[in-house]
Amino acid sequence: MLLRKTSSFILLVSLQFFAPYTASAQLRIVCIGNSITQGKTGLKKDSSYEYSYRPWLWEKLISTGFKVDMVGFHPYFFDEREGQLSMNFKANGVSFDRDCEAYYGITSAAFVNGSESKGWTGAPLPKFADRINSEKKGYTPDIALIHMGTNDKDSTTEQVAATRKNIGEIIRVLRNKNPAVVVIVAKLITGWKKINGQIDALCRDWNTKQSPVVAVDMATGFINDPKVEGTMTYDHVHPNKAGQLFMMERWYNAIVQNLKDAVPPSMQGKLVVAHQSRNRVTVSWRAANDNYGIKAYEVLVNGKLADTTSPNIQNYTFQGLQPGRQYKILVRAKDWRGNRSNGIVATATIKK
Repeated sequence: MLLRKTSSFILLVSLQFFAPYTASAQLRIVCIGNSITQGKTGLKKDSSYEYSYRPWLWEKLISTGFKVDMVGFHPYFFDEREGQLSMNFKANGVSFDRDCEAYYGITSAAFVNGSESKGWTGAPLPKFADRINSEKKGYTPDIALIHMGTNDKDSTTEQVAATRKNIGEIIRVLRNKNPAVVVIVAKLITGWKKINGQIDALCRDWNTKQSPVVAVDMATGFINDPKVEGTMTYDHVHPNKAGQLFMMERWYNAIVQNLKDAVPPSMQGKLVVAHQSRNRVTVSWRAANDNYGIKAYEVLVNGKLADTTSPNIQNYTFQGLQPGRQYKILVRAKDWRGNRSNGIVATATIKK
């Protein structure tokens, strides 16, 4: 319980009611990459697993109010086939959404052009344009996270240029499916890769108002050497848990900062006075609807903001109210772009 004092009364937030995560998620995110993005099973020497950033990112998005659908051509998480997942990763009672576009060992050229290898999905990998438009496995992302190029050769200028061209082709295919897709391109955690020096320019070249392309710096601050205290990898390349969480935080912040959303939330039903006494009033409300999820609820009293609650709370208790006074209480929802809903109102008169 959170107790706060103000000049006129005490605000007591009650944590009794929680909004369940719903399956009708609408923020569609595709994670594009190689082994660093896909991850795999297998206990490591430090008793952790090569989970990748994906489950941690999914968990944080849901726990902070987002409605999320992870999309991609396959759900084979940690190199295992559907139904054979050994790790039961859950958040808010919902199992991890494994769909992605990440393939262990893939190059940017094979990602774009496809491959005859059957090791990833049990069949030759179609080219990216065919995967995203597949009748059975196709998808339409709102946001694309790209960490690509670790496995590409870069000893010549031509090889680096080829990687840059392939990443540009990935962006072109994404835009053909969704002209308003937001694309976030990482500077690789393997900071010695020469493509990192091209990412800012690549993003500037491809950036448009309708479909932003922005860079996120994964390299700065990432510790690759397993022999160094605080290392973030097992082997200079593949992130341990510290590295996975490092990547997750940078992706999460980039998503929040670049989210495109002009649709305000909507409050349904009435603001109910659930309990009232001499100096206390409790109000409750139905969970708001939003296309991408609710960031918070704002509670106003007599036209002034009294407090902000988490997206999982649908009730609020005011304590220390003054007898004989009337309080007009308004609750409204706010999404992650700052759009606010209509307000629902209740009036409470405190008896003397």
